Formats: sequence, C-alpha cells, structure tokens
Amino acid sequence: MSWFGNLFGRKTKPTANASARFTSARFKSEADFLGGVLLWQFVGPDRPLISEESVASATRNVTEQHRKLVVAWIMIYVAWRFRLAAQQRFGDEFGREMMAAVYRLIAANEVPGFEPLAQVFKYWFSELDDQLQDATANPSIIDGELVPFACLAGLRFITCDGTSPYADSSTMEFNGFDQEVTMALAEAQDASEPGIDLAFQRAKDFVRQLNVSA
Repeated sequence: MSWFGNLFGRKTKPTANASARFTSARFKSEADFLGGVLLWQFVGPDRPLISEESVASATRNVTEQHRKLVVAWIMIYVAWRFRLAAQQRFGDEFGREMMAAVYRLIAANEVPGFEPLAQVFKYWFSELDDQLQDATANPSIIDGELVPFACLAGLRFITCDGTSPYADSSTMEFNGFDQEVTMALAEAQDASEPGIDLAFQRAKDFVRQLNVSA
C-alpha cells in the first residue's frame, strides 16, 4: 500500500464547502450516523474519536522522520477499533452497514479528494481483522504475559505498509521502531476510548430524535 503515506501526507485539507456538504448528509439509521463519525475523524477540524493533541502526545517519542507515518497508522487503528467496538455492541451485520455508510459518503464525493480512503479502509481493516483472528486463535505469550494487541497491530503496519522503513525487511529486527509504534498505538487506544463511548451515546440520541420526528 505505497499510496498510504501519501494520502495522509496531504498538504491540503477539505474545504469549508466540502465539510458543509458532509455534515448536511442525511443519516437514516444509527449505523449511518456512526459511519459518518468514523469518516469525520479523517475529514473534520474537530476529531470525534481522538484529538490531534492526543495523537501528538502518542507520537511524541517516535523518531521525527517516521512520525507522520505513525500518525497515519494511529488514525487507521483508532477507526478500526471504533468499527470493532460497533460490531461487538450491535453485531457483524451492523458493522457492515456502518462501513457501507462510509463508502456511500466517499462515493457520493461528500469529501472531495479523499476517495483513496475507501481502499485504505478495506485493506487495513482486513489486515487488522486477520491479525485479531490470529491472535484470538493463537495467543502470543512472552514471559507468561499476553502480548498486547497494539504490539501485534504495530508489527502488521510495519511489515505490510509499503512506505514503512522496514517493509522489505527479512528479519524481525526493527531497531526499536516496533517499540515506538507499539507505545504510540497503545496510548492512542486508551485516549480514543472516551471518544468512542461518546460517539455511541450520540448515536443513541440521534436515533431518539429520528423516532420523535418520524
């Protein structure tokens, strides 16, 4: 996925008009609403799941030359965990409906210039789903301790992203980069939990409003 870093290294951001079109989208269900929240994390000036300040804090110990790439990984990881949390709460079908809403918004050009996000989500969510399935079936234990999923996810990003400095490495030696990524993902995971919980609460409020206006 060599275009992955290029997407998140964009110098341009959505225009005010683009943001207005996106926020005026008419969501018809809780899954639609949460799909909009997920996409807004990448589009809006106010990040609903994890703030830019929290991302900066999580990456403060990452080598400067790799920081932008790790920020991109954090954004994907948090979005994936959000979709995973939705599936765990409401079921797999709900998760599929939620992502379908995301892809509809992208296809409708609600956020011009961000079309590659659809490919990003499909590729990395599949990779992380596979990693979670592997970790569930074959838990990694080191010195009697279960290896945190953030570590396993970090290794997946490091070895599967074409823009990673260790994408073509034939060994598992990463000169401490794996530790930097693991710590960044773990901190971002913790920092995103309040935003994810708030998104679910707002989705409930949205559904109540739909029922009242119906």
